[in-house]
Amino acid sequence: MDDDAPAVRYDAAAGTLHVRLAGGEEITVAGLGPDVAFWHEGNGGRGGALWLSAEQADVLSKMIDYILQKVRISAPSQQALQALAPHVAQLRDELQAAAAGPGADAYYGDDAGA
Repeated sequence: MDDDAPAVRYDAAAGTLHVRLAGGEEITVAGLGPDVAFWHEGNGGRGGALWLSAEQADVLSKMIDYILQKVRISAPSQQALQALAPHVAQLRDELQAAAAGPGADAYYGDDAGA
């Protein structure tokens, strides 16, 4: 992962949101609490955040692939799963890389020193 790439990290235990802007500047917002809601506004409307561990993302990705290959579902459901599959697979890959990579803890590690 590019050390200067924009990124957002939320620490629910500390109630802090860390935002790294392009170029590496960081902003921290504290006092949010553990149950703050996150929304994404885009062309497809409003979307909500789903927090997954690497293992959960792996299982979900496999389940989506299995359903698409083996289970008869309605066309709208198939389209929704086909659109979701690459997002879940990308999240799975990123979480697995973060768990294995030495540079991941620099930004995505704990809040020590923040």
